Amino acid sequence: NWGASWRMPTQEECNELIQLCTWEWTEMEGKKGSKVTGPNGNYIFIPAAGFRQEYDLFMSNVFGYLWCGSCYVHELDYYAYNLSFFNGPSELTWENRTIGQPIRPVSE
Repeated sequence: NWGASWRMPTQEECNELIQLCTWEWTEMEGKKGSKVTGPNGNYIFIPAAGFRQEYDLFMSNVFGYLWCGSCYVHELDYYAYNLSFFNGPSELTWENRTIGQPIRPVSE
């Protein structure tokens, strides 16, 4: 649907964000989230958008989550890796894919 070279980031790429970048909890345009700065000085802002479960929104402006495009190997196949963060270090975790979490596509 995104076209061209857009895709979901892999588990390895999400790990690179955690290991190679600095994460600063901040507020931009009235939204809390993390300013993620790479080794080259460029940065992206990832809002703490929370997550959706059915019709309800949880933890908005408190926690941030981003789906990775890699499945979590489990006896059930409906789990995927996600990057989670809050006012502190970020980490790579896994979650049921039925939970609504933001995405941040990447391009080659």
